[in-house]
Amino acid sequence: MANPKTADPKTLAQTLRPRLLVKCSALQQNFRTLQQKAGSANIACTVKADAYGLGLEAVAKSLRIAGAGHFFVAYDFEAVALRHIIGAGPSIYVFNGPCPQTISSFTRYQLIPVLNSFDQINLWQTASTGPCVIHVDTGMNRLGLDPADFAALLDAPPANLDVRYVLSHFACASDHDAPQNAEQVKNFNILFKKAQTIWPQSGASLSASAGLFLPLFAPGTEQLVRPGLALYGGGPQDAPEPSLQTVACLQAPIVQIRTIKAGQSVGYGARFTAEKPTRLATLALGYGDGFSRAHSGKAYVHIKNHLCPLVGRVSMDMVVADISALEETPSIGDYGELFGTHIPIEQAAERIGTIAYELIVNLGPRVTRVYC
Repeated sequence: MANPKTADPKTLAQTLRPRLLVKCSALQQNFRTLQQKAGSANIACTVKADAYGLGLEAVAKSLRIAGAGHFFVAYDFEAVALRHIIGAGPSIYVFNGPCPQTISSFTRYQLIPVLNSFDQINLWQTASTGPCVIHVDTGMNRLGLDPADFAALLDAPPANLDVRYVLSHFACASDHDAPQNAEQVKNFNILFKKAQTIWPQSGASLSASAGLFLPLFAPGTEQLVRPGLALYGGGPQDAPEPSLQTVACLQAPIVQIRTIKAGQSVGYGARFTAEKPTRLATLALGYGDGFSRAHSGKAYVHIKNHLCPLVGRVSMDMVVADISALEETPSIGDYGELFGTHIPIEQAAERIGTIAYELIVNLGPRVTRVYC
């Protein structure tokens, strides 16, 4: 027979919500660490997808205080929101570039497009004399001009095109040993050298977070680097990086504690059955908050200096942890950590076969962002 500890979980659930602690001082320190690693290159902070789920406004303001003057987003609407936050002055680049429906936003808010095709180049040439970035693909095969098209562009460059940077992107930078990394550097350097004969004012931009930590990265060879996850404390090679501080910490509150007997099951589908009397803590967090169902039976929560396994399936609003190993029973309202200071986000991601990016970006609006 179940033994609820105290209190009404329905009432508590109205006030106890999952939260993401965002450590602004750690974010700023990571910016400084990456700036030092990048040498003379400008650090362009990638803040797309609501600053990787951490909250665009607070993150952008913190980075501005730390000295950031360059930012990347994916879409024009993200860039417009960012311009309202940080004001005139900082450079805002848009990875996906313009289209006829968005070109007015680029000119009105002084946004810098990444031009990925001849159509975008022609559109920008007719709409603006402002600076732009040319994207050449060197192995990702995703966006950007392929080398043949880039060569054709250099053979007949559009007049009055103010190319601020020539940009490309590593495909395998999270793997130190991938031979494609060196191949992309070689190909990019060849293409960039040719581009400089046409646009001598342009700079090179190849590395994002993982590229900065490749052994082949040499300060001074690029003029703009574009870290994203590394700013937020994530290890760029899918493992914790000692030089970076933890920025994001996901916590969920305990809303009920009970003990079940041997033979009783937990959660939808009864996928977990207790082999002995087991103490359980129910926490307010689920896939409705962006905490994937894939965590079922694989994740841990850190409570009172112990790692407690989640048991049963993750449901929309709740997860259940086995807290039998705890010497001290926690209280209703105590928070457990799903990733952050005690559980590296890379480890939490690896347990379910994904990456740190996905864990933070998927967190929904029911998760309160707390800035500290």
